[in-house]
Amino acid sequence: MARNSRLQKIVGKQMHEAKLLHAETGKAARVFTEFDYQTRDSWARARRVVAKAEYLDKGENPRFVVTSITPE
Repeated sequence: MARNSRLQKIVGKQMHEAKLLHAETGKAARVFTEFDYQTRDSWARARRVVAKAEYLDKGENPRFVVTSITPE
């Protein structure tokens, strides 16, 4: 799923955590989270999104995946 300002705001805490981990270790840092998300126009209902807040030497690299798989 393409990132946008709403998604980036939702994972802001995790991105900050990944940035701190990267600063400590000097290596790529990844923090995962999940949340329900609904687009403003195109989706009729909320869907589960799994996000990877990743911080690399080059900077932030968030990724978002929409899934129908339950957490269990």
